[in-house]
Amino acid sequence: MTTDPAAYARLLAITDRLPPAPGLGTPEIADGLITLALAPDEDHEQTVRLLAHCLNDQLPNTHPGHAARTGACLESAGLGRLRRPDLVVFATATLPVEEPTVLPHEVLSHNCRTARRW
Repeated sequence: MTTDPAAYARLLAITDRLPPAPGLGTPEIADGLITLALAPDEDHEQTVRLLAHCLNDQLPNTHPGHAARTGACLESAGLGRLRRPDLVVFATATLPVEEPTVLPHEVLSHNCRTARRW
């Protein structure tokens, strides 16, 4: 399903202007809506960081040239979706320096929560 590019651009512009809200995560876009989930707690964040560290120890042997990252955005303007998965594994060649945004086809793996909603 594709989304009107102008409508998606408007939603994206709105998310860029939203101020951080205490207790809420970063905005996501899907199905023509902007959503804000509760921010993950510290135990969750620590678990994700540990998983990223474990994956990054193994990826040179299993998938050379790939890295596990937290904080990356997964975006498809054609589908009108912007997601912020907990953890993403993608080729380091596609790794942006600031505020990483990757395209769905660049992702090697992503968490189950995102896979269900993508």
